[in-house]
Amino acid sequence: RGGERTGGRRRPPDGGRDVLEGHPERQAAVDAWIEAGFEVGNHTYTHPSLAETDAGTYVADIETNRPVIESLEKRAGQHVHYFRAPYLDEGNTEADRR
Repeated sequence: RGGERTGGRRRPPDGGRDVLEGHPERQAAVDAWIEAGFEVGNHTYTHPSLAETDAGTYVADIETNRPVIESLEKRAGQHVHYFRAPYLDEGNTEADRR
């Protein structure tokens, strides 16, 4: 599950390293999702709320998560096509949503 909530953000589980490393139950769950046909998708590193974070910081947080996603892509033999905003928060304005 998610990490500890700090300062309006959720710290990544296990300090942000590959969340599957050393956790065979997580590895089994991801393997089951992939085998069932689900695709790997992108998220963010610290789970910031877009409504409470400027766009530049938000994009940087997505990029910080890239190594975790690349690991999952390699494991799944897939390339990420989807992004899910934390808390389903897509921002307060049209500009935020772009």
